[in-house]
Amino acid sequence: MAPIAWSLREVGKTESTQRVADELARRGAAEGVVVLAEEQAVGRGRYERRWLSPPGGIYMSLVLRPQRPAALQLLPMLGSLAIIDGIRRETGAETLMRWPNDVILRGKKVAGVIAEASYRGGTLSHVVLGMGINCNFRAEVLGDLAGSSTTLMDHLGAAVDAPRLRDAVLSSFGSLYLGWSEGRAATQIAERKGWISTVGKRVEVRRSDGSVVVCRATGVEEDGSLVVELDGGEVVLRAEDIERLRELPEPC
Repeated sequence: MAPIAWSLREVGKTESTQRVADELARRGAAEGVVVLAEEQAVGRGRYERRWLSPPGGIYMSLVLRPQRPAALQLLPMLGSLAIIDGIRRETGAETLMRWPNDVILRGKKVAGVIAEASYRGGTLSHVVLGMGINCNFRAEVLGDLAGSSTTLMDHLGAAVDAPRLRDAVLSSFGSLYLGWSEGRAATQIAERKGWISTVGKRVEVRRSDGSVVVCRATGVEEDGSLVVELDGGEVVLRAEDIERLRELPEPC
């Protein structure tokens, strides 16, 4: 498989880059089309959570046409790792991934990823992978989300070169996606395990059925699932079964 060729489609202000990219994909857009917005009116994350998208951020959705439908659950994680790589290379900020797909900086969320798959007649048609990065604005404009969020500008004290950062993230994701397509994702994740902040931490996990457990994360499986210590044994948690995960401080 050849490296993916990215084709940018800038849309200015839009409701959601996910919606635009999905519509383009349904009309036959090729893999590698990237819908890029300056601002989103109804950005969102996993479980329909709000993702505020004021001017100054990077908001983009990638059209993908994967040939490995059995391993789609890894794509959001690879997207997060690509953002971490791009931010580290372009700004030096040491971001980390809070499992399964949040990018954090000093414990606060600075970026997020969402993947949405579409099928036709039971066959995978395409995946739209959305990425949002808080760049050149102050976290205070995020209102009630400001307490748990940060921006690169807040951290660095200066604006970042958003186009350079965007291109770095796309380049990194292209390499990871190629490795994933060739069955090397487990190795790629293992090589970057130091970027996953959740491993080794006490965590509070809210499952999709509403139940909540407190446990300790001990590792990440080859398929991206989180391994935790629970009730004296190890339990494997899949991202699709988890509504929310919160890293907890150690007890005194």
